[in-house]
Amino acid sequence: MSASGMYWRVAITPADNLDDTARYPNVRDWDRAITYTTGAGAEFAGARVTATTSPDEVADLILAAMPRAQTTHPDPEYARWYDELMRIVERHHALPIAYADYYDSDPGWEIGWGSGRRHTHPPAAPPQG
Repeated sequence: MSASGMYWRVAITPADNLDDTARYPNVRDWDRAITYTTGAGAEFAGARVTATTSPDEVADLILAAMPRAQTTHPDPEYARWYDELMRIVERHHALPIAYADYYDSDPGWEIGWGSGRRHTHPPAAPPQG
């Protein structure tokens, strides 16, 4: 959440661009990330994204903006975690909140502002090599 609590924000970046030694993941190099805020409306990654935009179309926008983010190393544990996160988000019609400036230290991500519903933190990235 933004510091004001008025906007939800997200940063999409490769795992190696995150420093998660603090109480929440911190993006190291913002030039390697795609960001979005609900304050931007339907504008995302240089395009207009609406409820009718398919997940494949959004994925194509992300990969076009971050061509180096394509991976040849599958991460089934993360895929399972993300799939479950999306099921909970859709079931409750609520955004996931990993961090806010005033956020408590309860484990996991809150699903929906002030709801108390939690989903575990994402799994650690697998070693590359």
